[in-house]
Amino acid sequence: MTSDNLAALLTAFLALPALGQPAAEPTVPSGPVETDSAPLTRGLFEFSTAASYASLSYEDDGYRGDEALNVLNVPLRLGYMVTPSFEVEAEGLITHASYGGSSNTGYQIGGQLLYHFGQKDVVPFLLAGAGVGDSVDLYNAAYGGFEDDAVTSLRAGAGLKAFVGSQAAFRIEYRFAHYLAGEVPQGYEPNRGANQHRLFTGISLFLH
Repeated sequence: MTSDNLAALLTAFLALPALGQPAAEPTVPSGPVETDSAPLTRGLFEFSTAASYASLSYEDDGYRGDEALNVLNVPLRLGYMVTPSFEVEAEGLITHASYGGSSNTGYQIGGQLLYHFGQKDVVPFLLAGAGVGDSVDLYNAAYGGFEDDAVTSLRAGAGLKAFVGSQAAFRIEYRFAHYLAGEVPQGYEPNRGANQHRLFTGISLFLH
């Protein structure tokens, strides 16, 4: 047996223990794997509601009214996740106002586009949209109620969705809205539009 044959035989002998070892298992990462579609795993549809309350007093040329205007806004929303970041949302906004022993309830129907930042348990978002209805809750500006007069609104805002579990979240939202009504009858103060600031707090449920 030559030296070359002896070296080859020794090499093969030393390799035998390795052949009996089981193959190494692939490493599996621990914890959830983040993907670009993570928000969609919570649900394609978002149903949410909230509430905003305000008490407004009237003051004109130093005269302050004895009564306050109390206003409750309750939105009902249904959203659809178009992408992990973009959501389209339909909204019905109910407004109940009371003043001096009388009260009235109006509505706004509209929609908005939301953009979400990130895919964590707390998700900031921006929104922009528009609506149309029959009322707004400010003095002498952009109010409806004259025959078939409608009130239109443009809105923008920002907020947070703080998830509790996989399919529910607290939703906090600041919203700015500009209201504009049509012509008012002769003898009434001219319509000059109205700006409104609101803070909504509520909940969201995500459904497949």
